[in-house]
Amino acid sequence: MINCLSLFNSTNSAQSNMHPSFYGFHYQASFYRLLSDAVISPLTWLTVYCRVVFMIKRKICMLGAFAVGKTSLVGRFVNSIYSEKYHTTIGVKIDKKTVEVDGEDVVLLIWDIYGEDDIQEIRLNYIRGSAGYLLIADGTRPDTLETARHINKRIERTLGKIPFVFLINKSDLRKDWSIESGALDKLRDEGWEIMLSSAKAGDGVEEGFTRLAQMVAQE
Repeated sequence: MINCLSLFNSTNSAQSNMHPSFYGFHYQASFYRLLSDAVISPLTWLTVYCRVVFMIKRKICMLGAFAVGKTSLVGRFVNSIYSEKYHTTIGVKIDKKTVEVDGEDVVLLIWDIYGEDDIQEIRLNYIRGSAGYLLIADGTRPDTLETARHINKRIERTLGKIPFVFLINKSDLRKDWSIESGALDKLRDEGWEIMLSSAKAGDGVEEGFTRLAQMVAQE
């Protein structure tokens, strides 16, 4: 069978900024373009159509304080790239990637939302409709742990409990970490799933996104 799904994983910046409801149309339109460009058997036609139309799609959000590495984690996961240059997220930036969970393709629509600080809180309407989220903290900045706790409390109070994975980023700077292990143990006792990551080195990034994909695919 020709690699039909590679067509659906390609996107451009204009599509990345569209509302998630756009993607269902995009997949089907891409599918019909494929049929016009390739000669395939009816069985292959039906197989690909069913796989695309019934593909699992999940919106997930990247949440945390400013400059914890949310955008860098997305860049590493989606495009396998990392930049030392800091990019401030204004509003929300949307990317996507297809991962395999238990033999099924799961399309992650990744909403990279601006970081929370003392001046502005994250607008919860960005999170509505999410199947789950990655909550990010910077291991070298203990205040980002408190920001993560604050964000999580607001989400649970307003939207209820949603699957999430807590990523402690910048594990490549472990010697400079200021977050105490006791604080993380307390969060684990509260049921938080905690993983370590480094957007720069690539450590734990794939694992963090994949773990969340496994959690939301069951929803």
